[in-house]
Amino acid sequence: MATGDSIQSRIEHEAMRAMFKTTYKILVTVALVLCISCASPVAHRSAEHEWILCTTVISEEKSGQREAAVFIWDVQKLINKEAPELHLLWHGLRGARPEAALSPDVKTLAVAYWNYQMDAKITSLVNLNTGHIEDLTKTPGEEYDLIWLNQNELFLYHAPHSPDLPDVLQVWNTKEKKLLKEFKWSDIFAPPSGAIPSFFSIAPSAIGNEIKVVGWVKENKSQFYFSNEENATVIYSPTYPYQIASLDKHTLKITSTVSYPAEINNLPSPPRQDLDYNGKDIYAFITQVSPIKSTWDSAINEIVVVKQGEDGKFTKIYEIPNSDKAVTFDSVLFINEDYLIYNFMSYKNGNPVYNIGILNVKNFNQWSFIPTWHGENIMLVNYRTTPAGWSPDLK
Repeated sequence: MATGDSIQSRIEHEAMRAMFKTTYKILVTVALVLCISCASPVAHRSAEHEWILCTTVISEEKSGQREAAVFIWDVQKLINKEAPELHLLWHGLRGARPEAALSPDVKTLAVAYWNYQMDAKITSLVNLNTGHIEDLTKTPGEEYDLIWLNQNELFLYHAPHSPDLPDVLQVWNTKEKKLLKEFKWSDIFAPPSGAIPSFFSIAPSAIGNEIKVVGWVKENKSQFYFSNEENATVIYSPTYPYQIASLDKHTLKITSTVSYPAEINNLPSPPRQDLDYNGKDIYAFITQVSPIKSTWDSAINEIVVVKQGEDGKFTKIYEIPNSDKAVTFDSVLFINEDYLIYNFMSYKNGNPVYNIGILNVKNFNQWSFIPTWHGENIMLVNYRTTPAGWSPDLK
C-alpha cells in the first residue's frame, strides 16, 4: 500500500503535470494569437490600403535641376475624402513629363521620360534596391502607356519620330534588354479599304487579364477644319468607326472588339486621349468635345463616362464638362471599380493650379484636393495601380 507521503507526492506530481499542461496550452494559444496578430496588420493593410503611383517633375535640391519624380499615395485616403500624403518613391533622370510603372515583384521601376540629349522620350529601368539606372529603349521617338505583363516583360506604345514609320505596340524583355514583339495598328485591327491606320490609345492600367486598345482610322482624303475667322466650316467628317479592342494580357491576342462611342468624339484627327475602364462595363475618356476652328487652335476637352450594355453599345452616364476654357483635363484611372481619379489644371489670378479630382461613378459625387510637395503645388499625372498586396516601407 502507498504511504501517506507517497500519496501526497503523487497528488502533487499530478497537480504539477496538470498545471504544466494548462500552462503549455496557454503558451501555445498565446503564441498563435501573437503570430496571427503579427501577420494581421500586413494582410489587413494590403487588403484595405492600395497605393496609386503617379509622376511629375520636381526641383532637385542641390542642383536646382528639374528631375523626373515618382510618388505614391494611399487610395483609402482619397475614398475617405482626405488629401493623401505624398510619398516620394524615386527621383532622377532630368527630363519632362515622365511616366512610370512598377514591376510585379516591386524590384524594378520602368520610367519613360523626355531625354533632351536624344530629343526623344525613351524608357529606362531603375533597380529600386541599388538605384542603378539603365536605358531599355534608344530609338528616337516617344513612348507611353507602360504596362508590365510579368516580372520581365514590359508592354509599351512607341511613336517614332520618322513620318515613314508607323506607331507600334512593343513588348520588351527587361532582363535581356531585348525587343520581343512588335505590333502595327493593322496587326490588331482590320482597317477598311481606303483608310490610313492612325493613333493608338491604351488604358493606363491592365485590369485582370485585359488591356484595352483604341484604334483610329482616317481616310486618304482627310481634310481639316477650315476657318474664315468668325465661322468655322467642317469640310470633312470621318466615315469609319473607331474601334476598341480587348487584348489578352498573356497572349496579346484579341478577345473582343467593339465600335468606339463616336458620338463623344467624331473628329477627323482625334487627339491622343487618355482612357481607362473599371474592369466591368464602365469606361472613362478624356476627349476633345468640339471641332477646332483651325489647326492652330487649342482643343477643349472634357471627361466622359460611358457604360457598355450587353449588346456592346455605349450609353453616356456622366460627363465632367469643361466649364472654363482654361481648365485642362489629363490622366484618368479607376480604383476599386467605383471611383475615378483624374487631374485637371485651372487658373487662379492668372496662375495655374494643379488639382486631383475623384468621382464616385455610383452616385456621381465629386471632390478634389490640391497636391503639394514641400509646400509647392505640383502636377501629378500618368496614374498606375501598384502590384496587389504591396505595402511600401514609408520610413
